[in-house]
Amino acid sequence: MVSTFLTYRTYAQSLPRTLARIASQREIAREEEYYQANIGKVTSVDEFLDDRRLFAYAMKAHGLEDMTYAKAFMRKVLKSDLTDA
Repeated sequence: MVSTFLTYRTYAQSLPRTLARIASQREIAREEEYYQANIGKVTSVDEFLDDRRLFAYAMKAHGLEDMTYAKAFMRKVLKSDLTDA
């Protein structure tokens, strides 16, 4: 059995190779292709949030996969005033 630390070190030492392997997985490649083909068609925050595949892919890409359920919160964040501290 491989420890979590050993697995982490293996991935961290070969990060470019690990990322390339993950990107080449069929499911990931399909989702990336869908994202690239459709993100340019989105014209509003609501359209983005309504497309489950686009939204889930973007959330996962930014490490927010656990927050995919929180569409109302993300709508508030995306529509917020960036200059408001």
